[in-house]
Amino acid sequence: YGGDEFAIIAPETGIDELEMLAGRLVDGVRETPLVDWDGSTIPLSISVGGAVMLSADSVKVDGLLAAADASLYQAKQSGKGRCGVIAGFGTAVPATS
Repeated sequence: YGGDEFAIIAPETGIDELEMLAGRLVDGVRETPLVDWDGSTIPLSISVGGAVMLSADSVKVDGLLAAADASLYQAKQSGKGRCGVIAGFGTAVPATS
């Protein structure tokens, strides 16, 4: 997305599913050390943030990206190898019967 940040678009993914995906990303990077040319191991970590669009009717992409960026900032502030709080963005669509 820019600099050392990238975006993942996960269609039809809810908050719980996105939290699991973010956790798997953090754990996967942590569990995959980089081996240097001299054989030494270099630990890796990432910070992950995210946002879920609850309703396509009331959300603009800029707002969704801003919510995800705020989540990422929160993760970075809490230390290396962390997930920010994944939150819903926009108005939830009421269930119909």
